[in-house]
Formats: sequence, C-alpha cells, structure tokens
Amino acid sequence: FYTLNAWQMRYVVGSWAEDEELMWARSNALEEYKFPDKIGSVTHSMVEYKLYNDDGISVQDSGYYYGKPVTLEWIHTIGGVCGAISKFGSGMAQAFGIPALPVGQPGHCAFIWLKNGTDWYLDNDISGWGESTAHTGIQYTWKIQAPFFPMMNAAQINPDTYRLSEKMRILAGSFSDSRFKLLILEDATTICPHNYDLWFDMRSAVSEKTVRRDIL
Repeated sequence: FYTLNAWQMRYVVGSWAEDEELMWARSNALEEYKFPDKIGSVTHSMVEYKLYNDDGISVQDSGYYYGKPVTLEWIHTIGGVCGAISKFGSGMAQAFGIPALPVGQPGHCAFIWLKNGTDWYLDNDISGWGESTAHTGIQYTWKIQAPFFPMMNAAQINPDTYRLSEKMRILAGSFSDSRFKLLILEDATTICPHNYDLWFDMRSAVSEKTVRRDIL
C-alpha cells in the first residue's frame, strides 16, 4: 500500500466495502491467496456462482440476500452472480492494499485489479478490455473505458517524466500560435508517450488552421 502513488491509492481507499468488511476480508481470505499476485482471484474460490439462493429465491429478486446489507461476508455466505463475484474480488484486493474496481461489460460485471502491484489484470472477464468500462460510481481520469486505467498507470511509472509532460502540456496551452503548441506537445509525447491528454491536445493543435503543414 505504501508504495502506491496517489492515483493508485484512489482505487484502494475508495472501496465500496466498509472498514468492518475489509477487516473481515483480511481475517478470512484463504491463506494461499494472501499474495499481491493472487488476492483478487480469491473470489473464484470464496463466492459460489448461484442464480438462486439455498431457499430458491432468484438473484433477480430483492429477497435473494434476505434484506440484509450485501457485505463481503454475506456474499461469501450466500453466493451471487457476476456483480457479487466482482464486488467481492475488488473488495478482497483492496483489503490487502491492492487497487481494484468493478467494470461493466455487455450484460456482465467484471473487475480489474493491480496484480502484483504492477499490472492491471481483467478478472471475471467475458468480453475483454475493449468492451469494458468503469462501473457507475467509479471515478476515472481520462475516459470511462477500462483500457485507460493501465494507460494512466504506465504514464505514472516514472513520476518525474509524467509531471514534466503535464507542465509542457500546460505551457503549450498558453500559446496562441499552434506551431509552438505542436512543437512542445510533440516533445512532451516523446518524454511521456502514455499521457493521453498530450495526444488529445496535439490532435486539436494539428486541426487548427494556423498550423504549417511543413512541421507536421
């Protein structure tokens, strides 16, 4: 947890789980999954996929969880479908200081987590990264599509180059002459190629009528 940057911490401290749930998660996670490269996937061993609970109540019915708060412990006890599995996986990862969040897919809920603290992993997946978007209620930085999370992570691998590229982007925006904007932004993308905002601003600069074609 202490090695995370501020952006990564957002997806730990912003957990949907209450503190008591996270404490339960740390105490009850299966021992063989208490590692940074495994903890998110513990959901597949601790939550049973069930369309109906043990009393035959459909997951589509509000009584599936018997009117109780849908905590991590209760999901483990009762089971659930894709949303429950992904909520549980995200919460378990966050309980161990690993960034995670649910993502929506067509007719499905998956989740992503920072496996081993280095690589965003798409778990409980059906449709792939291209069909995944941040779930409702999740804060995102550039765009809602899930691939922008590993892109932002890559941009911030070297904090100094990311900060410098942002300073250059702000500086470029202060010029009215699109030629200077484009030259600065082009250098910035060399310094930090994963900074999406640079490419977005560069596209705008290229489209301006004042830009000279010979510098493109």
